[in-house]
Amino acid sequence: MKYSSGIVWVIVGELSSGCSGSSNVGTSDAGGASTTLGGSGVAGYGLGGTRATSGGTSNAAGLSTGGSIIAGGASVTGGTNAAGTGPSTLFCGPGITQACLGPGQCAGAQACNSSGTMWGPCDCGNATGGSANVAGASSTAGTSSFSGGNTNTGGTSPGGGTPNSGGASSLGGTSGSGGVSSISGASSTGGFLSSGGASPSGGIANVAGSTTGGGSAATGGSAAAGQSSTGGTTAVPGCGDGIVNGSEGCDSMPQNNDLGDGCTPLCAAEPNCPAAGGGCSTTCGDGFAVASEQCDDGNAISGDGCSSICQIEAGYACTQSTLGDTMVLPMVVRDFSAGSDFEPGSSFATGLNYANQGLVQNTLDAKGLKPLLISATGTYNGVARQPSGIASAASFSQWYDDAKKSAGPNGYHATLATTLNLYAVANSSPATYVNRFGTNGDGLTSAQYLRTHTQQCGTTTQSNHDAGGNALPCTACYLNTNDPNNLTPCPENDSTPCQTDLTYMGQCVLSGAAWIGTFLDGAFDGNPLWFPADAFAQPWSPIATAQISGNFDPSWPDEPTRRQHNFSFTTEVRFWFKYDSSQTYTLTFVGDDDVWVFVNKHLAIDLGGIHTAVQGALTLNGSTTTVTVSPTNVSPASPIISHPNLGLQSGSIYEVAVFHAERQTKASSYLLRLSGFNAPKSVCSRL
Repeated sequence: MKYSSGIVWVIVGELSSGCSGSSNVGTSDAGGASTTLGGSGVAGYGLGGTRATSGGTSNAAGLSTGGSIIAGGASVTGGTNAAGTGPSTLFCGPGITQACLGPGQCAGAQACNSSGTMWGPCDCGNATGGSANVAGASSTAGTSSFSGGNTNTGGTSPGGGTPNSGGASSLGGTSGSGGVSSISGASSTGGFLSSGGASPSGGIANVAGSTTGGGSAATGGSAAAGQSSTGGTTAVPGCGDGIVNGSEGCDSMPQNNDLGDGCTPLCAAEPNCPAAGGGCSTTCGDGFAVASEQCDDGNAISGDGCSSICQIEAGYACTQSTLGDTMVLPMVVRDFSAGSDFEPGSSFATGLNYANQGLVQNTLDAKGLKPLLISATGTYNGVARQPSGIASAASFSQWYDDAKKSAGPNGYHATLATTLNLYAVANSSPATYVNRFGTNGDGLTSAQYLRTHTQQCGTTTQSNHDAGGNALPCTACYLNTNDPNNLTPCPENDSTPCQTDLTYMGQCVLSGAAWIGTFLDGAFDGNPLWFPADAFAQPWSPIATAQISGNFDPSWPDEPTRRQHNFSFTTEVRFWFKYDSSQTYTLTFVGDDDVWVFVNKHLAIDLGGIHTAVQGALTLNGSTTTVTVSPTNVSPASPIISHPNLGLQSGSIYEVAVFHAERQTKASSYLLRLSGFNAPKSVCSRL
């Protein structure tokens, strides 16, 4: 989603006093902030406020000079520091290195220069990447002579694709990830074209080869193998052969990419839900132990404690487990090219901050699987008949249905069946799960997105010293009365913000003669760089760098790594839960662009249209259902509150379906938070 200048940004939520009383604003919903910190010397973000020092990113151990911390990522920046507090144009951390792709897409590293103004060239050692003409053959797909990078700058020297393993034609890859023939596709097919055949994304046999994903199950090497920003595809041996075995709960033939039809594309059994709504019936292997089932561990095999007919086997005890730290949801990603419904352009999309409601039918289609467009115009901020940028019902039908990929004018590319990881929120009751940023937006760990800023903390000429005469970074000694040369510990009680501000993150670097420290503004749930379609093979359309969405950082900074991303895609997530009217359930979504949440086949949250991040919150509390929709990038804004009748009956199992579309550069954010919806499987152990 594109943003426009002149917007007043506000992070909707509770004000929290930060450490030492700094003014900050955080939220557990709009933007997904779960922790905000402030401190003396840190201005913070007040309601509608912005900070001059924002825009850069670093990893937890690296430098940030004006923006956000991305755990595990390279230290890069892009913001400007407040006047009088340090250098004005630090682009990156002096001496810091980051991974990069060099000539021929070899894996290497580049270093920030001593002044912090630019990155050096990408150093791949002797590498030139894999050979473009030999990637498919098992013995020539990027030999070990193609180095992954110079070890002096952080690259991996023995990379480049392991011999006899089918590496990708466009990437040298790192050691051990060029596409091992037994994992990343058959030896005659090569690995994943755009990632060097790394083991999580290198063409997993029998999983990568969905019929629309770029390869067959028998050959691997699929464009749909693996996932960089959701949760990753879990290999299920034999999935797609029509035979239920191993950890499979089902295996439909012909295999498809539909969710909600009884069997996920990754061969996990689903409850069978009536197309028009109503309680779902369960089958052994879908993870719900109900009625005559004594257990259900999510598969339909015997010998693991829970039999193929969901009875506890002799010598075992089975219990209903807790989900633990992670909740994994099935997800399908569909990629499209710019044009028609996707990427209508800045002249259409700029300044759109509200949901465009009333575009889709209040119930799913006749099969209970897909949403239906009933109007290309909707109600936007109280004004009816506003355009959505969607051409027609036929073009909309392509978004979530492989069978209709050619039904309209949209340029369909490919489909990926994968998973979305949600992580437990510490000390939450009832148990709450939310997706997280991870490392550089990959979503594969529970690391939150950290927004930071930098501030000067003294100079080299006025630093305190230890007993050995060594300067102490980010300290101060303005007048050493015991030592005119200031080479001994300072007797005065001088200090810098890095010594007194509790939000200081322990990161201090030199910029010229100035010590620069990094401070934490807030930690956020959700993902401000939501690009699951990056897993598809290039070419991408559109391909562009990204901005951090305003609900995570009101200054809308560019992504510090300046990576290229694949926009114009849709996602579909489904999960099931057993409804208990005595409990409270909450589902919160914050993001862009279109999002529709259906519960029991009925529309619950309507966030249609191209827009900056909008929040939709659903609460099920006894007989009361409440939905609140509100923008996150305008202030003041009145929420839209509704009470849809979802037809839920206590004791029954129901489906929740989340349909999403990313249709406009240059921001893409996604937060899904669930509380009370967890449905753990049975866990069996020997007595």
